[in-house]
Amino acid sequence: MKRQLFQQVAAALWGRDYRSEAARQLGVHLRTFMRWDAGERVPPDDKLELLVDLLDQHQQKITHLLRQCRSK
Repeated sequence: MKRQLFQQVAAALWGRDYRSEAARQLGVHLRTFMRWDAGERVPPDDKLELLVDLLDQHQQKITHLLRQCRSK
């Protein structure tokens, strides 16, 4: 995953100040996440898969909420 996409996904999930929450959700030290975010290191595949899974879960929640809003 390219750095810019990584940052966009994290921001979509946790907002503009995503770093602390993203590190917590991904189970890594904040400094580790910041190295990934800065492009100094590449996140391991298992953490990228977790990030995509979290994005998918978020999308499903939003889809469910949209359906509820539109049905009322």
